[in-house]
Amino acid sequence: RRIYCFFIIFMRNFLLLVMMLVTTVANAANLLSKQYIGSVYYNFYDDGHAEATYGTLQSPENYSGDIQIRSKVQLNGKDYTVTAIGEDAFYACAKLTSVNIPNTVKLIGPTAFYGCTGLKEVEIPTSVDSISPKAFYKCSGLVTVDMTNVPLKTFGEYAFAECYRLENIYLPKVLEVVPEYAFYCTYDKYNQSCRSLTIPKSVVTIKTYAFANFYYLSFVEFGESLKTIEDYAFHNYIYKNSYLNSLSFPKSLNYIGKYAFANKSRLTEVVFPTTLEYLGDYAFSSCSSLQSINIPNSLKTISIGCFNDCSSLLSVAIPKSVTTIENYAFNGCTSLGSVSIPNSVTSIYYTYSSSNGIRNYYSYAFGSCSQCIVYLCNDQISSDHAAFKDVKKVVSCDNVQMPVEINYAFFYNGNEQLYNIPNTSSYTVSGNRRTEEGTQKVVVHLNDGFTWTNGTSDDIVFDFTIYPKKFTPEQTLINAYLGQKLKDLKLPKGCKWMDSPETVLEYTGENKKISPVTVATYQVLTWRPDKEGPYPHFAIFHERPWGLIIYD
Repeated sequence: RRIYCFFIIFMRNFLLLVMMLVTTVANAANLLSKQYIGSVYYNFYDDGHAEATYGTLQSPENYSGDIQIRSKVQLNGKDYTVTAIGEDAFYACAKLTSVNIPNTVKLIGPTAFYGCTGLKEVEIPTSVDSISPKAFYKCSGLVTVDMTNVPLKTFGEYAFAECYRLENIYLPKVLEVVPEYAFYCTYDKYNQSCRSLTIPKSVVTIKTYAFANFYYLSFVEFGESLKTIEDYAFHNYIYKNSYLNSLSFPKSLNYIGKYAFANKSRLTEVVFPTTLEYLGDYAFSSCSSLQSINIPNSLKTISIGCFNDCSSLLSVAIPKSVTTIENYAFNGCTSLGSVSIPNSVTSIYYTYSSSNGIRNYYSYAFGSCSQCIVYLCNDQISSDHAAFKDVKKVVSCDNVQMPVEINYAFFYNGNEQLYNIPNTSSYTVSGNRRTEEGTQKVVVHLNDGFTWTNGTSDDIVFDFTIYPKKFTPEQTLINAYLGQKLKDLKLPKGCKWMDSPETVLEYTGENKKISPVTVATYQVLTWRPDKEGPYPHFAIFHERPWGLIIYD
């Protein structure tokens, strides 16, 4: 019965397939003629369309110089619309220097411009809705590709591969998938020109090897819809001459494949989104200048060799979402000073070899990390674990000294300023960098397994304020409300008097009040409890961004 049912299903599907093939053949246009018109060969079809094609001998000498593809051509007095550039149409035409594609073309066929090494610029018209695989493969002289307004959601793999002089890449604004090997270059003829790359907001996936071996790429902006970066997408085969120095990923990203950013030798900083769920094997291996990483609290596994040979990495705080650290994860991180392993980590890779019935356990999760102090917060993992054989020492999580508030006034200078509480292996700091005026919160968050010296583990919050550099006339409000007003004081244009008594207060040893206008005596400000001690009342100068200080 089962065999009989299978046979019926198979025959039904087979008949449907045959019907589809018959329909396709019936609808296929028939070639009527090939004609040479205005320096270009065209194929004419009985459905009324034409396509640009190769010459009789398909010779590289067929086309050279500047080529104009017509939007309409005639055969026997009838107009045919040119809607395609056929397969191999300009194949290996090394002397072709430019081509004008009309706005009637919808399809650029496979290997249409393969090996056109003299072609420097291509502007794809908005009528194109399909670019086939290897359409511009090995166009090694191509400098600019503009597809900005082309309504493509994807295009053929290898479409612009081996175009290693590409400098300007303008992707379609509606692109959703950057295909496999789209702009791939081999390691020996790597891209030497492209410095900056903008991934459109619409892109969801960057496929494998899409931008591999772009050694001079120094800036990448990712669109806000990006979810997946596949294996080897931005991989460098070798790490010399890599100019990318920082990476910031959108909040939408949840997958980075293996070797995706390997061998980026000048990469110093990576900011991962809190949505990231997967980091592939060796994803950032041999990023030898990478100094800091923020492993997000959404990651469960640190994969094989993920940060292998990141020799400048200084410290790592592993979040409590992580349960597994695989082999070679931090191998060769020779500058790593500390790593905090929370109690959520239940598995650190190890294996063993047997000799004469004796097992030798080994692991390279932290191989060659000879300067590293491991703060281990899970009692179930032994400090003698094979993964720790190369580290400086392993210590149990301990109480942590609480950071203190910074007694310093920040004023706007146009540059980023730092509320200088650095990250450690015990806690992480956020909100401590700021450029613009105003106040934000600096949050100090303990890593899992640590407590403060007072026994708590709550976040510590400080206010980080950058005061205006100077007051505008509208902000500078003056009043001398000390029994009598100053009759002879002329206010600057735009200023006005303030008549409220609360705007002027006196700062004394008993009554330490601060207001827009504050009066204090020399004796109060210069008082100190002992001759060698600090002047405690000097702090008044940092209480406000004073616009004017009068010393009598």
